[in-house]
Amino acid sequence: MGQFCIDVQKIRERARKHMEQGAITDGYKADRKRVIEVLNEALATELVCTLRYKRHYYAAKGIHSESVKQEFLEHARQEQEHADWIAERINQLGGFPDFNPEGLSGRSHSDISRAPTSPR
Repeated sequence: MGQFCIDVQKIRERARKHMEQGAITDGYKADRKRVIEVLNEALATELVCTLRYKRHYYAAKGIHSESVKQEFLEHARQEQEHADWIAERINQLGGFPDFNPEGLSGRSHSDISRAPTSPR
């Protein structure tokens, strides 16, 4: 039992040391610039998906549309949460999340045009 307690203490000490170093430790070998580029593409994708679900939410009509609308709204909320997580990771890596709407669809791996068109 005593040996186990010592190991846990060592693990905690190492974890605290790494936490103080932040998101980038000495062991981080990835190309941060490229990782941030890919994460910004993922961010754009999540934002486009959020917008598409919001569009579906507002476009839903009819007697049974309320349950469908709530489903779209929940998907939009989830996609926005994913976008927030990605933006936070970009910050942790020392980058800047690209929320610029100009070129958003070009940076995204999803297509907002899949949304329904207005019947007007």
